[in-house]
Amino acid sequence: MRTDGRPDCQVDREAPTDWGFGDAALGMARGYRFSPAEKDGAPVESRYSLRLPFRLEYDRARPTDDPLTPWPELDLPTWSDAPNHARVEAMRPPRLAAGVPARGVLGCRAREDLSLDCEVVRETPAGIGVGAASLAVSRLLRIASRDARFAVDYRRKRFSVPILFGHPPGWQPVGGYDGAPIQMPEPPREFVDAIYPAAARNAGIEGAVELACVLATSGPGRCAVTSERPAGRGFGDAALQWTRSSEPESWEMMTRGFGMLEGDELRWRIPFTLAR
Repeated sequence: MRTDGRPDCQVDREAPTDWGFGDAALGMARGYRFSPAEKDGAPVESRYSLRLPFRLEYDRARPTDDPLTPWPELDLPTWSDAPNHARVEAMRPPRLAAGVPARGVLGCRAREDLSLDCEVVRETPAGIGVGAASLAVSRLLRIASRDARFAVDYRRKRFSVPILFGHPPGWQPVGGYDGAPIQMPEPPREFVDAIYPAAARNAGIEGAVELACVLATSGPGRCAVTSERPAGRGFGDAALQWTRSSEPESWEMMTRGFGMLEGDELRWRIPFTLAR
């Protein structure tokens, strides 16, 4: 501590490393002002040790119906150790081409020492080592001691841990979407009105269709009608027409903005109702 009350600091210890906590602490310290120590009535330099904790405060039961995130939020712990984007990218499978995103989904249990015991549940794309690379990343994860209750809850049952490779630096490489089929929001009414079968509309018939689509790089690669009520009135064909006419930008947002990958499954329920 300088004689003018301004701190001159350096980072003695930072955990976890590589996430910028040390730099953030130094930035905070530069704004501090203290009363300097004195000796014989005059200010003198002195040395202090400051501990600055960075903690996330949230309610585990918080709502997960964010309209911008169509999948349910995963139950994940607070980490005391976790690799950052650069370190995860350094562990990407050698056979994964540059610029190609990939995802390994692990099923993990918590060990008593708060490390993880994981197995590969799903890897996308398959057969090039994404699962093995994800397991290697999981060995760097450790649950924060203040989240010990989570570790107790998942000592015997497994929780899902997605590991992401090949995404932009702003992406969190651990967490997010785990590749399970996603129930998408219903399309806006004006879209449904535009594809409403004319014969059904004129006859006053309403219906509903359920679709399952496998995502491709530029849109829904394969879509199938899984339910159509009533059948034979053109609702299924109209729903398929809607997927074929959707703007390519909307699919690109899913793959790049939401982190979905080719082969992920999207599901829709499309209600065909008449204006009252």
